[in-house]
Parts: sequence; structure tokens; C-alpha cells
Amino acid sequence: MSKRNVLLRAAAAIAMSASLLAAPTPARAAGWIGACYPHRGSGGAGGWCDGNGPDWQYRAIVYCTMGGPYYSVMWRWAGDRRGLSAYCRSGSGTAYLGGVEYWYRSEMRGHAFA
Repeated sequence: MSKRNVLLRAAAAIAMSASLLAAPTPARAAGWIGACYPHRGSGGAGGWCDGNGPDWQYRAIVYCTMGGPYYSVMWRWAGDRRGLSAYCRSGSGTAYLGGVEYWYRSEMRGHAFA
């Protein structure tokens, strides 16, 4: 292997290592998301998610037999155990599916339904 090839490979390895160190991981940069604990009744649904915000957040969601989805009026950071609820509106029937959606920054990453 020529001296030039060795230098090029070494420079590429250093650049790759530097880019990996510079890229923030969600756990290091913005908290984490843990297990979510959804609940559902006949008139609404909601729950809470374990974790650590502020970049990880959750909101309540409910699907009703004659309408929806309906969402909670606010968001909470992951780890806020106060939870949230969303309710079926008048005339939209009863809740058949619901729980929480969890988001990383402005991107939905998943949900937990009851």
C-alpha cells in the first residue's frame, strides 16, 4: 500500500470518527422516552409516558365511534406523570381506541393505545 493511500485512509477514519462524536444522540442531547401508560374509558382516553423532555413529548388521543381523532389541548414532556386526556365530543359516540402519541421534537415516533 502506498504512503498516499495510507494517509487518505487515515484522514477518512479521522473524519468519520469526528462526525460520529459531533452528532448528538437523542439520549445525550434531548432526554429519552420510556414506557407509556395509556388508559381508555367510554368517553375518552389518555395516559402518560415515562422519560425525560423537553424534546420527547406526548399528547393524548382518542378515536370515537362517530368521530375523531380528538387530541388533548396540550402536550407534556416525557416523564410528566400528571398525564393528559382527550374526550369524545358530543354526538361523536363512545371511545373505542385511544391513549397517547409520543413525539421527538416535531416528529411522531409512536403511540400506546388502550
